[in-house]
Amino acid sequence: MNRRTILSAAALAPFALSAPVEAATARRASLRATTTAHELELGNLGTPAAGVTAAPGLPPGVPTAGEAPRMHLMRGKADVRSIRFRTQDVPAFSLVGLTWATERPQELYNGEVSIAVRTTDGAGRWSDWQAIGLDDAFDTAKQERTGSEPLWTGAAGGLEVIVSGSGARSPRDVRLALIDPARLDTDRAAHPRTFSSRPDVLTRKDWKADERQMTWRPEYSDTIRAVCLHHTETSNKYDEEDVPAILRSIYHFHAVTRKWGDIGYNALVDKFGRVWEGRCGGIDRPVIGAHAGGFNYRSGGISMLGSFTKDDVPQVMREAAARWIGWKLGTYDRDAHGDISMTGGPNTMYRHQVTVTLPSVWPHRQTSRTDCPGDGGMRAIGNVRDLAARAIKNVPFPPEAG
Repeated sequence: MNRRTILSAAALAPFALSAPVEAATARRASLRATTTAHELELGNLGTPAAGVTAAPGLPPGVPTAGEAPRMHLMRGKADVRSIRFRTQDVPAFSLVGLTWATERPQELYNGEVSIAVRTTDGAGRWSDWQAIGLDDAFDTAKQERTGSEPLWTGAAGGLEVIVSGSGARSPRDVRLALIDPARLDTDRAAHPRTFSSRPDVLTRKDWKADERQMTWRPEYSDTIRAVCLHHTETSNKYDEEDVPAILRSIYHFHAVTRKWGDIGYNALVDKFGRVWEGRCGGIDRPVIGAHAGGFNYRSGGISMLGSFTKDDVPQVMREAAARWIGWKLGTYDRDAHGDISMTGGPNTMYRHQVTVTLPSVWPHRQTSRTDCPGDGGMRAIGNVRDLAARAIKNVPFPPEAG
């Protein structure tokens, strides 16, 4: 079950540390996690909500999710506006995301919107600014709202967020989602099970997915032709026991806040080399995900838990991802080094449906206007393909890769 409240920024002060947060805290020792979420209304870039400030231009010293947004916004700087919201008086949260209304989600991409967030820890110390990319994963041009990737912050009690945009397509009705997944004693006990016919995979039960949040009925392709590699663009600073809570947060943001009905990725892999079941429908089946807008049919999606915009992908994470990819492609007699023809779109890169040639293990940025899976992910993808090819042939990974 989830608790969700929509507030105006001006209404925060009397609401801080309210009953939903206390209720979530009281349930942390239970076997079922209660995710608590609050959505704060920030308004439009031209007419911000009470408690939110607006100013022309892109604030100096604040990062953007890649060079494309900065170059686009700087070129149109006469047209750029930003809204800024700062508070240290909000309910506890561990994940941040933003959504906004749009009539043309497939046309709203990273080059037109920039989002940056920083948070405070329990001692009131501010983190560094972190840019958040946009997410176009859902396969429809009829969404009423679009939004950002989720950002895992860890336990936080305050934040500052800046949203910048240019021109007539600037975000409107911007909402800030603050999500607390709650913690369970069982989060420390998640270890892979060993399967004879597939890689070790931790299931939705292992990360305590609350199936009452899921409104999506699983859909299936007839085959898997390719796998798309992602990163979640959340923090790399997490411990093993944090992972189930991070997954519950992403699940809530995708399923409830973004209204996708479930988590978008078919699988996720953490920096400790564990593979986790993502989207519902069966580990062994060709479940259609919501991970690569317009290209979800006949593809699988695996996301590396963390941000690899600059950082390198740990070798143990590459190997775990490759085992899952090799299993998925090998099941359908695919070549990890091959190319395939895929039909997809419209999305942030293509205004109309197109047929393109893709590697059978392709990076998200190849079919969407995004930096995903980051420059670090791009440095790793060749190695992941090589390891996946070995996994298909059941050849041990070389010692230098272990």
